[in-house]
Amino acid sequence: MKLLKSLAIAATLGLPFTVQAQGLFSPAIIVNDSAITAYELDQRTRLLDLFGTNGDIATIAREQLIDDRLRLDFVTTRGLTITDEALNSAIEEFAGRTGRNVAELTAALASEGVAYETLRDYVKANSVWRDYVRRTYASNVTVSDSDIDAEVANTLGSTSSLSVLLSEIIIPAPEDQMAEAMALAERISQIRSTSEFSAAAAEYSAVRTREDGGRLPWRSITEFPEGLQNLLSNLKPGEATPPLQLDGAIAILQMRSIREASGAFIAPTQIEYAMLSLPNKAELRQQITAIPQKVDRCDDLYTVANDFTGASVERITAAPSQIANDLALEIARLDVSEISTDLTRNNNQTAVVVMVCDRSAGTVDREAITANVRSQILNGYADTLLAELRDNAVIVYK
Repeated sequence: MKLLKSLAIAATLGLPFTVQAQGLFSPAIIVNDSAITAYELDQRTRLLDLFGTNGDIATIAREQLIDDRLRLDFVTTRGLTITDEALNSAIEEFAGRTGRNVAELTAALASEGVAYETLRDYVKANSVWRDYVRRTYASNVTVSDSDIDAEVANTLGSTSSLSVLLSEIIIPAPEDQMAEAMALAERISQIRSTSEFSAAAAEYSAVRTREDGGRLPWRSITEFPEGLQNLLSNLKPGEATPPLQLDGAIAILQMRSIREASGAFIAPTQIEYAMLSLPNKAELRQQITAIPQKVDRCDDLYTVANDFTGASVERITAAPSQIANDLALEIARLDVSEISTDLTRNNNQTAVVVMVCDRSAGTVDREAITANVRSQILNGYADTLLAELRDNAVIVYK
C-alpha cells in the first residue's frame, strides 16, 4: 500500500511514468548534480501533511526539497557543516516546539510512515542554512528605534494611524438650564467656519481651551471612546459633531484637520490618569485652580488631597475605549504630567481634577521585539540569496 501511495504522489507531482516505474529510490529531480528521489518526495509530503501544512502539499514538498539541495550544496562548498551534537540539539528543540520529546515525535511520525531520517534531513537543512545566514549577514543588520516602534504597533494590533486636529466647546448645562444650553449647542454645531467656531468657543466654552479658541493639539483618534472615533472619522474639515451630552455639560467638537500619521506610528493602548475629586464650592475655586502649580506628578495629588475635606484620589489605567466621554475629552487636551481643573460631575457639585500620568502602547518586551525584527531582516537576506541560487541552478525533472 505504501508503494502504491508513493506512486500516486509521484503522479500528482507531474512526474513521467518512467520515474514511477524505476522505483522510489531512482532520481526524480536533479538539482545541479544532486538527486532527489521519489522516496524523498513521498516522505516530505507525508511530513508536511502531519505538520498540518496548508495548500498543495505535494508541490510544496517538491519546492522545499529543491531549496534544501541548493542551500546545503551552497554552504557545504563554503566549508560549513553541522556536528552530530548540534544537529541532535536542533532536533530536540524542534520536537519541543511540537510539545513532544524526540522519542515521542519519532514514534508519532513512524506511525504515519515517516522515517526518522526524513525529520533529521528537514531540520538539518534549515539549521545549517540559518547558521550560515546569521554568520554572514548579522554584522549588516541594524535595528533602529523606529523599526522597533513599527513592530510594536503591529504586534499590539494598532488599528488606525489616523490623527485628528479638533476644536472644542464645552457648554455648562445644569439641569435647570439644559434646554437653553442644548439650543445653543445645536446652533453652534451648524458652524462650518473654523474662525467662527473659535469665536464661539471664546464666548461660550467653560473650559480653559476657550483662551485659544477651543483648539486642541493633534491626537490619535484611538485616544477617544469607540463611539466618538466613529463620529470623528466621518467628519470633514470644518464640520462639527452634533451636541454631545456629558455630565452637567454639552460638548461640540469641530474637525480642523485629519491626517494619517507619518512614519512609525504607535497609538496608545493604555492611558494612566489620576482624578482628585472634591466638593465644588465657590470658596474653594481659587484653591482648586491653584492645584496645577503644586503638582509635578500624579503621586503629588495624594498630598494635595489632604488640604481638602472630603477629597479622594483615584488612579486608573484603562484603554481609551473604556474611558467615559467627558473624561476622555478632558484627557485628550492634556499631555503627560499636565493637569486640568475644568471637569465637574454630580450636576456641578463635584470638582474633578484630572492629570495624565502616562500614555503607553501596552507592555512589550523590546528586546524580544528587537530579536524578531533582526530575524525578519536576516530572512530577507536569506530569501534574496536563495532566489539567486534558484536563478543559477540547473534543475532537471526526470
